[in-house]
Amino acid sequence: MKDTLRSRFEYIEKSRNDNKKLALERMVDIFPEAVDSFHHDIVDSIIMTILTDGDLKLRDYIRLKLKEEKDDYVINIFQEWIEILNKKQL
Repeated sequence: MKDTLRSRFEYIEKSRNDNKKLALERMVDIFPEAVDSFHHDIVDSIIMTILTDGDLKLRDYIRLKLKEEKDDYVINIFQEWIEILNKKQL
C-alpha cells in the first residue's frame, strides 16, 4: 500500500481508541503536511479532533512542535489551539 497522507490519517483515526494520546500527537505531526497539500477534509478533521479531545498534555506537545514550525499559517493555528486548550482546562 502506498504511504500517502490519507492512508496515514486513516490509520491514526483507526488507532485513536487504542492510544488516544499518541493518535492526537500524530495528528499534530501530520497537520502541516495536510495544510500544504490542501487536504481540507483532513485539516478540518484534525482541527475538530484536537479541539474536542485535546488536553494539557497535548497542549504541551503542540508547544514543542510550534518551536519547529516555519509556516506562518500553521504557527497561528497552533497558537490558537494552545489558547483554546488552556481555556478548556479552566
